[in-house]
Amino acid sequence: MFKQLTYFKITFLYAIFAALWIIASDQWLMITFDNIFLLGYVAQAKGLFFVAITSTFLYFLLKSWYISLQQSIESSHLLMQSALDAVVSMDKDGNIMAWNSQAESIFGYSQAEAIGCQVAELIVPPVYRNAHREGIRRFVETGVSTMLETHVETEGIRADGSIFPIELTVVRQMQNNQHFFTAYIRDLTERKKAEALLRESEEKFRLFIRYSPSAIAMFDREMRYLAYSHRWITDYRLNEKELIGRSHYDVFPEITERVKELHQRSLAGAVERCAEAPFPRADGTVDWVSWEMHPWLTSERNIGGVIIFSEVITERKLAENELRIAATAFESNEAMLITDAQQIILKVNQAFTRITGYSAEEAIGNKPSILKSDKQDKQFYDRMWESLNHDKFWLGEIWNRRKNGELYPEWISISAVTDKYGQISNYVAAFTDITAIKESQETIHNLAYYDPLTNLPNRRFMLERLKQTLMFHSTKNQHSAILFVNLNNFRILNDSKGHAMGDSLLLAVTSHLQAIVHADDTVARIGSDEFVVLLDKLNKETNLAAIQAEEIAKRVLFSINQPFDLQGYEYQCSASIGITLFCDSDVAADELIRQAEIAMHQAKERESNTISFFDPAIQLELESRVQLETWMRKALNDQYRLYYQIQVDENGKAIGAETLIRWHHPEQGIISPADFIPLAEKTDLILSIGQWVLETVCSQLKAWGNDPNTQHLILAVNVSAKQFRQSDFVASVLAVLEKTGANPCKLKLELTESMLVDDIEDIIVKMQALRNEGVKFSLDDFGTGFSSLAYLKRLPLNQLKIDQSFVREARTNYRDTAIIHAIIALGHSLDMDVIAEGVETEEDRKFLATHGCNNYQGYFFSKPIPIDMFEKLLHDRF
Repeated sequence: MFKQLTYFKITFLYAIFAALWIIASDQWLMITFDNIFLLGYVAQAKGLFFVAITSTFLYFLLKSWYISLQQSIESSHLLMQSALDAVVSMDKDGNIMAWNSQAESIFGYSQAEAIGCQVAELIVPPVYRNAHREGIRRFVETGVSTMLETHVETEGIRADGSIFPIELTVVRQMQNNQHFFTAYIRDLTERKKAEALLRESEEKFRLFIRYSPSAIAMFDREMRYLAYSHRWITDYRLNEKELIGRSHYDVFPEITERVKELHQRSLAGAVERCAEAPFPRADGTVDWVSWEMHPWLTSERNIGGVIIFSEVITERKLAENELRIAATAFESNEAMLITDAQQIILKVNQAFTRITGYSAEEAIGNKPSILKSDKQDKQFYDRMWESLNHDKFWLGEIWNRRKNGELYPEWISISAVTDKYGQISNYVAAFTDITAIKESQETIHNLAYYDPLTNLPNRRFMLERLKQTLMFHSTKNQHSAILFVNLNNFRILNDSKGHAMGDSLLLAVTSHLQAIVHADDTVARIGSDEFVVLLDKLNKETNLAAIQAEEIAKRVLFSINQPFDLQGYEYQCSASIGITLFCDSDVAADELIRQAEIAMHQAKERESNTISFFDPAIQLELESRVQLETWMRKALNDQYRLYYQIQVDENGKAIGAETLIRWHHPEQGIISPADFIPLAEKTDLILSIGQWVLETVCSQLKAWGNDPNTQHLILAVNVSAKQFRQSDFVASVLAVLEKTGANPCKLKLELTESMLVDDIEDIIVKMQALRNEGVKFSLDDFGTGFSSLAYLKRLPLNQLKIDQSFVREARTNYRDTAIIHAIIALGHSLDMDVIAEGVETEEDRKFLATHGCNNYQGYFFSKPIPIDMFEKLLHDRF
């Protein structure tokens, strides 16, 4: 038993020994295994079976473990040698313990040369060696390192001394309580070259985009800017600062959802295109753009974003639009043709064919001379080509010939087109057929210079003819004469028998006049019933020329006096003729006609169907009348004044006033109403004057209405016949009353008997309408006209006014006395007030009072005076 235990102990000790030296060397390990096996054999021989079995079991157990360990070591060694990276193991002092084949390839040292060497001296560049050693020392002492188990890019040094980039990963190991380090080193030389090439390629690509003549932008998948061209910046008017990284949608918030959808489709791999689309600007303008959108791929063949190729096509769109307009214009109503520099026709439009009759096929290849009419001479064409060569343009009227041989006028413009070298390359002609215009011009000329009914020259033509005659007289001392012929009662014929009958008379008179005068003389119709005859080349002696003119005028009268057969109706006509002689050019043409017209009116005033020569005195009177009318129009501004003549009752109390207009001319002084009112009556000026008077009176009534001392006064206004006959007279009076706020009951309108002759019914209606509003009426100058008592009783009058002509002679002329008595009696019987004007003495007032007239007006009380004096008169005496 003791022996078995001894052998067991020996075997166990050997096993322990083997385990301790298992890594030492194969030789020692094999000796240990052999000794264990030998002990087991000896123990079996001596019968120590337990020891033998134990030794044998231990032998095979350790042998199996050794083999497995040996295989693991060999596998690790093989893995280390086959690694793509350099694998270098070192102890804590930096001595190399392992060095694989890839390390040999990378650094240029064999395994034999490397094992045992300091790693810092062998593969670390000198610049990093101290830092390397310091790092190992600090880790051994503190266990802290910033480089362990991390990927670091640094540099290594080869056996030939060259420095190259490496990627380094260091891991630490513990064996027998000792630190060991394994470094995995990858040569980055090729990768760095590839990265440099990639960076260079990317930079070239960015520069390509940057300076591309097209508008290009590159985006990532979130549509953020990666790169863009200068053209992109300028086309879209962007601020280049901080554009990289910004979202395309932030830069252009106006992008539609449809476009965003296309972006997403492109990010999915589709190529999107848009031929044209409107692009609204922030400033309100709209540009047109076209674009293509392509996905771009990363190095991993993934879609990294999109590239947009864009072009602002606004100018192209405008050019296309201009081309369309030009094409439309080319096919306009204006004929157009284009030739080359040799004048060979290249193109014509439809209007050319319509006007000339030549089709495009017939015209193209020929010269424009196919239209030549030979109406223009060589000098004409020489001037035209001179203008084209010098000014590159010619415009004018020309006669051409259609295909059918018909001549026609055209208005043509020809432009010479030059190339970039200034040489003429084409001619462009545009023309219109002006035949209709020519005909219209002739028609217009006839309308302008001829009477359409008689085809005689009109006033315009006669004036031109007179001007020519006056120019002739400036060199020749010879007389001429103008006969101004007016047909008497022509208007009555027109109104009674119709205009057709009147036209027949005018045509018959025209024939008579043309038959009487000489071929060199001129007959013109200048008015509805007025003819002017210019007698040329009369005698140089004035008296003899006058005799000649008078003889011709008598023949004209005799001819017109003959009965005319007007469509079966026999008509006896007469005329008045005015004559003016002239032999120099001191008098204007229109003045000569006016002189003859004045003479005609002289003849008409003396006796119809007679002849009268021009009298300068009458002309002077007419000129004065024209001057007065001109002054009157200017006077409406501030020259008219209203004067007031007081009206009183039998007790001497003021009951109102008659307003009388006065004209204060700045140069002529006060102009009497007798001088300008009749002229105003003959013109429309009386309407403006009457309106001013009415407004002024009503304004005064309004002012007096606020004063208890004057609010009872009534103001009388004289109304002219022309003013009263206006269709809107009633409305006009009521409008003035409303505008001024005057009391209608204080306004009295004075009418004259002469107004009651025509259209009495209309007068009554207007008077009644105003009477219903409170306006009063007085019949002025009663007894001087021819009033019908039947009408008088129907008129809504408030007052009769006795004319001053009766008052003036009443006390000495029994007829005037009888008339005054009758007027007063008539007024009282018709329940009207009666007032007498022209009361100049106390005797006049007493006489009128005796006969029952209780209201007075005249110089005895006051002459007409301005408003300030009138109000003072009221205050002082009434």
